Amino acid sequence: MNTIKYLTIIILAFLSVQCCEKNIQGNEKRITIDLEERTETSVFDLTDSITVVPLHTSDSCLIATINQIEKKKDTLYIYDMLQSAFFCFKTNGSYLFKISDKGNGPEEYQHIEHFSVSETGEIFLLEPWGNIYQYSNKGVFKQKIKLPHVLESYNEIYVRGNSIIIISVSGDILYYSLSDGTYQCFHLYERMKAQLHKSVAI
Repeated sequence: MNTIKYLTIIILAFLSVQCCEKNIQGNEKRITIDLEERTETSVFDLTDSITVVPLHTSDSCLIATINQIEKKKDTLYIYDMLQSAFFCFKTNGSYLFKISDKGNGPEEYQHIEHFSVSETGEIFLLEPWGNIYQYSNKGVFKQKIKLPHVLESYNEIYVRGNSIIIISVSGDILYYSLSDGTYQCFHLYERMKAQLHKSVAI
């Protein structure tokens, strides 16, 4: 009796699968992907040109890691988070200067999260708790800017003309004026949350 019961279940399951397969074939298009097929994409498909720049390093300017790199005109700016050091080279590889002011002094930083370089070559180093260290285009310290405590964290900095744009990991944005220290803050997360509640209410 049990054998007949099991055979009946197996036959019904087989018929059910067959019906499903016919239904899929009748109503939907199948896309077949060959996982063994490989297409080669060259880096030259993504960029116009590639230039290799051998940096002229010495014992005083050895780079351990490259956490951020930026090019402005004929100058390369490199931040090495492992050494908390900032290096500056010409695009031909010649060494210009290094900023390595980690410490607890009034003109020293404890940790740099991100940096930005202005069009005139001035360097702005950002601490995640809201301090900016401004240096001249020769690497000479100019000032420490204390940002207002309006963001949860300060993670990215972008200098645009006489203004600084700070972005938090939460998506909030702070516009800060270098002229008079005025600022505007935009809490994008709260705005998105308000829009979501509004949509649900409707």
